[in-house]
Amino acid sequence: MDLVVHEVKNETPFVGIGKYFTRSIFRNLAKMEGINLKNSLTGSSSEALVYGRLISNKSKKDAITPEALRFISAETGYADSIGTREGFYLNFQVKYSLVFEVLIIKNPLVDGKNLSGVKPSVIFQKQFPIQFSFLNNLSSGSGVDGPGAVNYVMNRSLEKVAFEKQAKLVGKQFRNSLEF
Repeated sequence: MDLVVHEVKNETPFVGIGKYFTRSIFRNLAKMEGINLKNSLTGSSSEALVYGRLISNKSKKDAITPEALRFISAETGYADSIGTREGFYLNFQVKYSLVFEVLIIKNPLVDGKNLSGVKPSVIFQKQFPIQFSFLNNLSSGSGVDGPGAVNYVMNRSLEKVAFEKQAKLVGKQFRNSLEF
């Protein structure tokens, strides 16, 4: 079967994560016997379109749930980091919730036209729930030479790595669901 992998549509508040899922789907399909990956649709009756989308709540505060809080204060050992400020809570661990939905459409329309002469049909449709916890703490040390409480601030590079890992897992689950 000839497959064209469409770029995953990202309907989440997490900017730029669709590319990780597109790459993972493509790489996992490339490992399968009998699948020929193509760059574009030609209208052949042997081709199908792989369409994926990421879905979650529209705001980050609804898509991310705090799971663990840590109280930061002078009394808890952070006097060197926060000085005389009053104590406060920081998110220590958060849970992300989204869904990856994928469709494979046989005989898709090409530029709005039915070139194959066969009615388009959905031959595969599945949703993969994605839930993972993210611990945004590298080291909890404090002091002048220590990492301090700033350690608990959301770190984009760690978040990126977490999404890349989830994309790889979903790609494998997708491939396994296609292998009968």
